[in-house]
Amino acid sequence: MGLPKLLSLLLLILLHAQSSQPFQPIRQLTLPAIRPLPQPTFQALKSNSNSNSNSNGNEPLDTIDVNNNWLAFAPIFISSHWNESPVLLKNSFRESPDDPVIAGSSSWPTKEDVYDLAADEDCEVRMITHDPSEDHWALELGPFAPEELRPPPTIPHSLVVNDVDRFLPHVADWMDANFNFFPNWRRDDGQISLAGEDGGIGFHVDSYDVFLVQVSGERNWTVELDFLSENEEIDRLDSRHDVRILRPPNSPKRTVSVTLKPGDMLYLPPRIPHCGTATTPDCMTLSVGFRSPSASEMLSSLAEEIGERVRSGSSSDERYSESNPDDLLENASRGLLTRSSSEVCKRILLDAINGVEWDEWFGKHVTESKRFRMDYPQPAGEEQGLWGDPEAAVSSILDAGRGMLFQAEGLTFAYNEKGDLFIDGNHFPGISTRVSRIICDNRCLTQSHFEHLLPDLPRALLKDLVSRGFLYGCDGP
Repeated sequence: MGLPKLLSLLLLILLHAQSSQPFQPIRQLTLPAIRPLPQPTFQALKSNSNSNSNSNGNEPLDTIDVNNNWLAFAPIFISSHWNESPVLLKNSFRESPDDPVIAGSSSWPTKEDVYDLAADEDCEVRMITHDPSEDHWALELGPFAPEELRPPPTIPHSLVVNDVDRFLPHVADWMDANFNFFPNWRRDDGQISLAGEDGGIGFHVDSYDVFLVQVSGERNWTVELDFLSENEEIDRLDSRHDVRILRPPNSPKRTVSVTLKPGDMLYLPPRIPHCGTATTPDCMTLSVGFRSPSASEMLSSLAEEIGERVRSGSSSDERYSESNPDDLLENASRGLLTRSSSEVCKRILLDAINGVEWDEWFGKHVTESKRFRMDYPQPAGEEQGLWGDPEAAVSSILDAGRGMLFQAEGLTFAYNEKGDLFIDGNHFPGISTRVSRIICDNRCLTQSHFEHLLPDLPRALLKDLVSRGFLYGCDGP
């Protein structure tokens, strides 16, 4: 899309922009003790072919035995596969396929956790079923009462829950510890898929990077090794179903089939078609997704920002007028769109864009939650006792060294090089880079994080964040 078309789109969006409603809180859960992040010795781990990998193309899926050393392997992975090609990361969280101990599995959701979330009206949940006799895929939106899930459907099905890290703090803790080499603003949510045998969500393609962690049971993945454009996706969509399912390609594609067992992980870059099918009952997969802003999304957000600035009076809403009124007299045709009129409109739009505080808009845009959340995060209140009083909570941490402050789960904390702090689309200017970094880089804050800042402790900022629910306190383990 060229600049004129982009600017036309921006103008249309601007004219129809509505003021965005702020996200509001839901509930707060008590976070268990943060596990210390392991510091493994870095070592190169070699790729090898996998016996359970089958391909109908000329090359198999890259497979690497991580041997329960994911954090040490991550730098190699980023250099060799991130954004480039899918890879099967065998034994990412266990020593070997026969090892019954899976590192960190105590932090993963249980089947009962998923059922509880499925019944929560504040949780985004859906059931996808597949009737093989008619080859029909159906979608039903939750919440689901317990009796609707016990027993589960008799046909192949998959229960999908978004934002599990927001509802289950131990999952947020695990995700933070195992994917902390990515910028906060790039990480999205954790999604759980709990499927019965032969269950799945069909062949589809995503526009973001994703790690698929096998939590329990086994799942077979069919992965195409070639990227699919958005136009190709539209051509392959099967309109017979309630969900976005891709039809088989018109021409043969290079595909590979791999099976994941508990502790294995599959990485897929954006636009790689894939289909996961449970091969055992109670098959659970945790998907860790990553934000990837598109041009159209950013233009829409930018248009809202410009519209908000106009409504607030901080920017003028300039309208078209002839740069030289005499041009009206010299126009030989009433139907002619002159170059000068086009250039004036282009200049108006560019001036509006240039009037935006770019760093401020970017920070708010990339930290804003992608899903509407009613009543979340929950502001501090009396029902929380000591930790519901922002003044007392901050004093307890900074002065008495008692307790700790946690980032509210599911929110994005980020800062820029000027020190401006951004949380869930909110902008906190004038903060020092040192303070913003401490708040953004640590899910758990204690007195020790601020000792080197004496005597200039960020009391007012911390009280504000506690008051608004962005940080919450507890006594600790």
